Amino acid sequence: MTGAPAENILTQTAHAAQREVALRAHGASPRAAWCDVLQDAISAEVGGLSSPNLPVILFLNGEVWGAYSLYENIDREYLERRFGEGDYELIKDGTEAVCGNTENWTRTLDFFEKRDLTIPENYAEAARLVDIDNLIDFWMINIFSAKWDWPHENIYCFRRQNPPMPWKWINWDSEQAFSLPNLNHNTLAWAVRDQLRRDLTPAGLEDTAEMLQSTRVVRSLLKNSEFRQQFITRFCDLQNSILLPERLNPKLEAIVNGYSEFIETDIKRWRLPDDRPLKNLQAIRNFITQRPQIIRSNFREYFQARPGSTDCAFLRSPQCRPYPDHSITPDNYPWSGTYFDKARITLDAKPNEGFTFVRWDISTLSRASTTSLVLNSDAKITALFGV
Repeated sequence: MTGAPAENILTQTAHAAQREVALRAHGASPRAAWCDVLQDAISAEVGGLSSPNLPVILFLNGEVWGAYSLYENIDREYLERRFGEGDYELIKDGTEAVCGNTENWTRTLDFFEKRDLTIPENYAEAARLVDIDNLIDFWMINIFSAKWDWPHENIYCFRRQNPPMPWKWINWDSEQAFSLPNLNHNTLAWAVRDQLRRDLTPAGLEDTAEMLQSTRVVRSLLKNSEFRQQFITRFCDLQNSILLPERLNPKLEAIVNGYSEFIETDIKRWRLPDDRPLKNLQAIRNFITQRPQIIRSNFREYFQARPGSTDCAFLRSPQCRPYPDHSITPDNYPWSGTYFDKARITLDAKPNEGFTFVRWDISTLSRASTTSLVLNSDAKITALFGV
């Protein structure tokens, strides 16, 4: 075995005498390997969960057997390594208990099926049951990448009873993500559907009532206006930042470079066409470039947003430090992004040491450092600070 240091995957802990890992062949396809790692990289950037992995070369009885990817298995120890010891329930593909049992997960699904989440008290309880931020980001990334073999499979969720922790989701197996043949797939409609959608089902797959259960939590939450607005605004946030082609392509190039020697091994071992990796790479680049406009149209249609869009520019004075986690942190100023008309955004001005926030340069905004506004038209916003 060769490749990057595997300590984060193979090191044993006090919780187990052995570590279980998953070895994936990716079907002798460099595209599948690259897309899987790219999806995990995006997830990591927003604070999401996935399985650490690294490329390896497999030998069987001393014979080179090709390039594979080694993954940390998603199990109890995976959770304990990240969140400490506790009473965990880990569910795979919505039905299989990897640890604990499915009783609490079934009760959670029953809650989302029967409760009216337009009632504030019920929505507050829903927000205690599931990690709303984690759920939204997880759904957004998979929708963007057109991962059609999801959310009915290739999905883990978990909770900790003691100390308490709400249900969170873990990204797993994204080989089908960023596939050019699925460029126009309406994965948003697929991932929130409340009825069978055979028109969205890829060839060879039949939509079923059992698969439909995988959308229950999100489609129930979308009935709540607060969640619905957060869902839409977060989509715009990500489209304006980490999902931009100029942000994704450098990640992709770094992944491809890291896999180069392993791909060469696969080409020799399986006698693959020499130009296959280059064609695969260009297909992913094309997807990254074209997908944003397609998915924006899907969101506009589903949420019946106005046809237009609003540009919002943030001008940063030198005394302002970056916005906090779970919002956009611009690399350079002035920064601008595009949102749907009537979108509500929250602004948070954080002064550097020695400075204090004075006001926003728009008189209609609150004088508080944290405020929100509805974008009815293009806007330029500056936070003013003093000593």
